[in-house]
Parts: sequence; structure tokens; C-alpha cells
Amino acid sequence: MNHLGVFAKAWRPGYVKTRLAAQIGAVAAARLYAAMVHATLVRMEQVGDQRSLWFWPPENRDDFQPLATDQWKLREQPSGDLGARMACFFQSIPGARNVLIGSDSPNLPVEFLNGAFTTLADHDVVIGPSEDGGYYLIGMRCECDYLFREMPWSTPDVLVETRKRLVANRTPFAMLPPWRDIDRLDDVLWLRELLQAAEIPDAPGEALLAAVRTALDSHDP
Repeated sequence: MNHLGVFAKAWRPGYVKTRLAAQIGAVAAARLYAAMVHATLVRMEQVGDQRSLWFWPPENRDDFQPLATDQWKLREQPSGDLGARMACFFQSIPGARNVLIGSDSPNLPVEFLNGAFTTLADHDVVIGPSEDGGYYLIGMRCECDYLFREMPWSTPDVLVETRKRLVANRTPFAMLPPWRDIDRLDDVLWLRELLQAAEIPDAPGEALLAAVRTALDSHDP
């Protein structure tokens, strides 16, 4: 069984996208992040056999409820650091091919997700590397909790350390093509260029492009 999970945070100004907020303002960054979460869920709602949306913090459940629809099971992230929360996701459906993404790559190609599940037929772990030294996707068909303990989260060393641990534990793994998270102004400009270049933009892409334009309008160069 193929299980896709998405991690998302409440889009409160000053709570999300802090690096981007420093460049375009906290309100604009939060609104853009809300559009990113929505686009991710709509675009991925047919990926896998089962899908779950893991939200945080608990008091914002009502904000996420309308986004879950009947395609997503709404789950509260547990307390603890990012590693503990990720480990909880991978323990939620034992024996499944579990793939986890965040909500920072709203235009992530769907074929990357499908490719991740296919890859897990022959590998225990699959990683989607991001350009900032982390990863936008991690998938497993077994528990590898050693990947989540004492990891230098939110640093450029995450991917390197993850690969070192996989090799040290002789875990068969594969890498997907790299992609880009939307964390800074130059990432937003890159996203706008890609969305504008789409010959036939889908509905989520159109809504996301509108949010990008609104966010950039608030930016004073």
C-alpha cells in the first residue's frame, strides 16, 4: 500500500516562512504559504492509495479541516522536534510504502512522487534532495529511526548526514531528481517564472501564481 503524507504548519504571520517574511513581510509570506499548502494538497490528492495531512499546532485544526476533503486523513503532528514527528509518521502505517513531503515545494512534479513509490519496490529508502542541502521528500518501506535522531535539522548538512547514515547502516537507497523549496525571495521569483512559462497551467497553478504575484507586489525593492 502506498501512503503519502504531507506536513504543514498553520499559516500565521510570523510563524511560518520567517526567512521569506524578512524580505516581503510576515503577512505576505503567510498568505503565500497558505496558497502553497492548498496547491500541494490539490495537486497530490490522487497520489498513492492513502493520503494524510499532518498539521501543527493542534489549536489550528479548524483551519486545516476544509483543506483535508475526503482525499486526506487529517492527523495532528506529535510534540517533539522534527525528527520525532517524522518518525511518528513512518510508524503510522507499518508495512506500507510511506512517502513524506513538506509544503514548501508547491510545484513539485507529481511524477516525482509516483517515482518515489516505484523506487521503494527495490530500495528501502528514497530521498528527494533539495538545493539548500536538505531534502523535499523521504520515503521508506521499513523503519529507519536512525535517520531522525540528533539530525542537524534546518542546516545545509541534513542531506550529507542522511546519506552517511544510510551508507553506514548498509541501507539500500535511491535518489530522486533535485528540486527547490520556496524559502526566500529568489525562490519565489523562480517559482513565478516556472508558473508563467507553463503552457497550460492547471487550476492550482493559476491560484498559486496569483498568490505569488500578490506576495511580490508587497515587496519593495
